[in-house]
This record gives sequence, structure tokens and C-alpha cells, in this order.
Amino acid sequence: MPYTETEVHGPNYLRPPPDIENDEERWEIEAIRNHQQRGRNSYQYKVLWKGYLITETTWESATCFENGGEEILQEYTNEPLKTRNPLAFPAFR
Repeated sequence: MPYTETEVHGPNYLRPPPDIENDEERWEIEAIRNHQQRGRNSYQYKVLWKGYLITETTWESATCFENGGEEILQEYTNEPLKTRNPLAFPAFR
């Protein structure tokens, strides 16, 4: 029998709502898990969002870190390559 959501039970996993700043929705970044180069001078970063499942990580451009995320991006880029764990989530690379 397949799973059926009911009003009594409700959803299995509630995603946290975004913060609203200047009429824009904003989500909090928990960690950067990986990066990849896109083009000559462009990078994308695999972002784990705070309060979301690991299966919901997304690839985001560096502009995602403007207005509040610069610190976490700086921490990630300053971390030595040998201490990063690119195989932490091999199924989601």
C-alpha cells in the first residue's frame, strides 16, 4: 500500500520557511559541500541549506552568497583542499 498523506498525520517533513528581507525570500546556508568550475572564471558551489535534507542540496553561483553569505564562502575557499571531503556525499556529486 503506498503512503498517503492525511490531515491527521500531515506532511512527513516540513521545510523551514524563508526569511523575508526587503520583500525578498532568503534561505540560510548551513554549509558548502563542494564546488565546480563553470567556464573560465566562474564557479558553482554545492549548498546545503539550513533545515533541509542532504538530498536537497543545490548548485549555486557565487552571486548566491552576496548580501550575507560572504563569510561562509570565504571560510570554504580558505579551507585547505586536503581537508575538504569531496566524497562526503558521492551519490550527489
